[in-house]
Amino acid sequence: MGHLYFARHGQTVRNVENKICGATDIELTELGHQQAEELGQAILEQGIQIDEILYSPLIRAKETARHVSEVTGIPMREEMRLKEQNFGKYEGTPRNGEEFQKAKANFINSYEGRRIRCMKLCHRIYDLLDDIKKHLPKGECLIEPFVGAGSVFLNTDFSRYILADINSDLISLYNIVKLRTDEYVEEARKLFTPEHNNPDVYYQFRTEFNQSQDPFRRALLFLYLNRHGYNGLCRYNLRGEFNVPFGRYKRPYFPQDELYHFAKKAQNAEFHCLSYEECMELAGVNSVVYCDPPYAPLSATANFTAYHTNSFSPAEQARLAEMAEKLVSKRIPVLISNHDTPDTREWYKPRSIFRLKCGVA
Repeated sequence: MGHLYFARHGQTVRNVENKICGATDIELTELGHQQAEELGQAILEQGIQIDEILYSPLIRAKETARHVSEVTGIPMREEMRLKEQNFGKYEGTPRNGEEFQKAKANFINSYEGRRIRCMKLCHRIYDLLDDIKKHLPKGECLIEPFVGAGSVFLNTDFSRYILADINSDLISLYNIVKLRTDEYVEEARKLFTPEHNNPDVYYQFRTEFNQSQDPFRRALLFLYLNRHGYNGLCRYNLRGEFNVPFGRYKRPYFPQDELYHFAKKAQNAEFHCLSYEECMELAGVNSVVYCDPPYAPLSATANFTAYHTNSFSPAEQARLAEMAEKLVSKRIPVLISNHDTPDTREWYKPRSIFRLKCGVA
């Protein structure tokens, strides 16, 4: 729920030599490649859910991201604003050199050989995180027809929220966490034990979930399955049965703090199981609509994982654009996230298009 993870690249030759890399493009060592692969395995084993990997344009960061992406299936892309700091004349010099040690004391301002403030590096990161907020219009009520994990909801400060999704299990979970927080956290914690982290128990709970009619029990099992299932996926078969396989994580994380934070934030929110069209019809004066639909594929073969069910067809994408135009004609602002493709540019061509890169590296 709204987490940002930072990871250092794998080992390079300069690391072995204890020399400063900075903006110099240095490749990974054999151990560095191995470390990157191990990072990907750790992400899988711990059940950490990540939407996207952003990496700097330098080869050591790119190769680290590539290994993690190949292991986990998480999509990756280059982000120029993550480019490493240039240390000027100190590039390639010993990290423990006397002159460099003295110069570091003033790096927050500038240093000889590279007249640049180190604070600019921080500002690049802050700008990256603020991008989506910058383009989100002001209003009293934020409406999200595709609330999903609720990242925008959890990281904005509107007076009210109307949040919807077509997944009834997700909406039921949100309403239960909102209204029965302590009870839910206490009972859910009981499922996150070593005894419950094995395939036999997982498949037993998955069967129970698919057969249960008790909303509270389903909400407990939904969180368990999400955290213990493969790559944190949520997928159903044509019979409406949850069918994600066991994830084999060493120690699935129990999100107690996140649940309480969500419950506190949810007191100003309404959660509804609605189609995006039904939800967008609720928009009125002083509303802002943010849509984060299943993204259009980057190419005919770009569906990066067979474990992700995306039934949002091109016709639905076009219909969403039409609905957005309808609201804009009523002076209700709409912001939509999607991949930058020829199709999306065609669907949204009457409107402003901003290239946003939000993720981690």
